[in-house]
Amino acid sequence: MITRPLSARQIKAARALLDWSQRDLVKASGLSLAAIRKMELGYISPRRSTTDAISGSLQLAGIEFLERDGVRRRAENVYIFDGACSGQEFFDDVYKTIRKSGGEVLIATSSVAAFTKLCGLKNLQRLSGLCALCEDTSIKCLAIKASDDSKTSQNIQVRLLSKDYGDITAICIYGQKIGIAIPRGDSISKLIVLDSNKLSLFARKQFLAVWGKSKQAT
Repeated sequence: MITRPLSARQIKAARALLDWSQRDLVKASGLSLAAIRKMELGYISPRRSTTDAISGSLQLAGIEFLERDGVRRRAENVYIFDGACSGQEFFDDVYKTIRKSGGEVLIATSSVAAFTKLCGLKNLQRLSGLCALCEDTSIKCLAIKASDDSKTSQNIQVRLLSKDYGDITAICIYGQKIGIAIPRGDSISKLIVLDSNKLSLFARKQFLAVWGKSKQAT
């Protein structure tokens, strides 16, 4: 893994691998278009915080940086959150990921209240707070049944799943990750997270297809 600041060559190579324009990198990193252009042309020596913002956004998108200007796609990763604090640790990962990448959080669960409980949250305040992180963050939830508390949050859109889907435990798509809750008897203490751009894009497409056919919760 690289420990020194990124070179202009690495930034351009990483964008090429992701098929990103400079404006895509602006959106992901929060930096200005002028700053990125100057960096790639070698006109400025940026602060470490600036290169950290760029490397963080590119790594989140699946890029790995190597020594000698090396760049490659990162292999798919699997993370496991296990034990009594697994829900809270999982929610922290959702929070950190969305804070960097923005975008939609897509949840399929038995109810919004069940997902909130799974994450170790007492109410919807922190879950709804994800939407305040950046302008393009929103939450869509497909649930078997509506929860009274979900009606109080304007930040969470809820639609009802057909009962044919059964009693879903919890699936969460965020950034390029998919979180899956594993039931253990009457409790859930294990979550598996797949960090895969291809799988998350496929899962997101399937979710939105079902979302389009589902009825809004009332």
